[in-house]
Amino acid sequence: MNFIWRIQAKRTKRGQGLIELALVLPLLTLLLLLAVDFGRVFFGWVGLQNAARIGSSYAAMYPEAWGTPGDAAKKAQYAASIQADAAGINCNLENPLPAPTYPNGTAIGEDAVVAFKCNFDLITPFLAQIMGNPIVLNGRAVFAIRSGEFSGPAGGGSPPPPPPPTCRTVPNMVNRTVAQARADWSGAGFIGLFTPVIGKDTEIVSSQTTVPGSIPGDCIGVASSVSVVSAPPGACPAGQAKVPSLVGLLVSAARSKWSSDGFTGSFSPSGQNGDTVLGQTTSPASSPNDCRPTTTSVTVTHGPPPPPPPPPPCTVPNFISTASGTAQAKWTTAGFTTTVSFKQVKRLPYTIGQQNLVSNSSVSCTSSIQVGP
Repeated sequence: MNFIWRIQAKRTKRGQGLIELALVLPLLTLLLLLAVDFGRVFFGWVGLQNAARIGSSYAAMYPEAWGTPGDAAKKAQYAASIQADAAGINCNLENPLPAPTYPNGTAIGEDAVVAFKCNFDLITPFLAQIMGNPIVLNGRAVFAIRSGEFSGPAGGGSPPPPPPPTCRTVPNMVNRTVAQARADWSGAGFIGLFTPVIGKDTEIVSSQTTVPGSIPGDCIGVASSVSVVSAPPGACPAGQAKVPSLVGLLVSAARSKWSSDGFTGSFSPSGQNGDTVLGQTTSPASSPNDCRPTTTSVTVTHGPPPPPPPPPPCTVPNFISTASGTAQAKWTTAGFTTTVSFKQVKRLPYTIGQQNLVSNSSVSCTSSIQVGP
C-alpha cells in the first residue's frame, strides 16, 4: 500500500511541474521578447543619433549647398551619407530628409542643426499595444560651421583664419584589425561610411577600397566612404588560399594537392606524373604558407624518384643453451623470414651449443642460420 502511494505521489509531482512550466513559459517568452525589443530600440536610437551627427557635420562643412543657388550634388551626398549610416537600424527615415537649419546664419562658428525622426517597428505585439507601433525615434545633432565667410570687424586686426581643408588623408589600414581600421578612418576626419559598420572587430584587414578610388596618403573628400576586406588572424582573406609545399611529392600528387587546396591557376607540367617534385615557383611569387589569390599558377621542377631505402637489418639472437624446439620461434620473433637449419637432425631434440652466425650481429632479415648441439 505504501509503494502504491509513493508512485502516485511521484506522478502528482511530475504533473504539478508540467502545469507550473505551462504557466510560467508564456511569461518568460514575453519577457525575452520585451528585452529583445528594448535592445533593438536602444540600438536604433544610438544609430539614429550617429546618422544625425554625420549629417550635421556635413552640413557644417558645406553650408553654401543650402543657400542660393545651392548645390544639388552636395545635397544628394548629404542624404546618401545619412541613409547609408541608418541602413542597418531597421528604422524608416523621413522621405525626403529634412534639410539642415542654420538658426543664426551661415557664418563660420555658427550652428548647423540636423534633426529628423524615423519610424521603428516593434516585433512584440504586447509592447506594440502599449507603446504603439511603430515607435517614433528622434535624432538631433549640432556642429559648428567650419567653412564659408568669416564675420569679423572690418579693417585692421588679424586676418580671418583660413578655412579648414575640404579633404582628408587616407590612412593605410592594411594589417590592422577592423576595430583599429574603423578608428583610423574616423580619426583621420572622414565622415563617410566605413564598411563593415559593426562586427569583425578582431579580423585583420587585407585590403581597402575607397569611393572615390584612392591609395593611402591621397587626400580625398571628407564624406568619402571605405570598404575593407578582412579575415580571422592566421586565415587567408576571401579569394585567397595558402600556398602548399609540394617538394617531395610525386608530380601527380602535387597536382591534386594544388587544386584540393583551393587554387584554380595552372599547374605545370601536365605530365611526368611518376617524377618527384624537386622545387616549385609560383606566379605571383610566394613561399609555402603565404596567402595568394586562388588564380595563382605554379611550375614545378622534377626528377626521377629516389631509390627506396634498404630494409632495416635484423639482430641475430643468441641460441646457445637454448632448446632446439624453441629456436624457430625465437628466430621469427627477431624478424627473420627464413627457416632455422639444424645439424645432426637425428639427435633432435637437443640443447643448442653452436650457431654459424654471431649473436647480436646485424644481418639481412632474409639471412639463413644453422645451429647444432
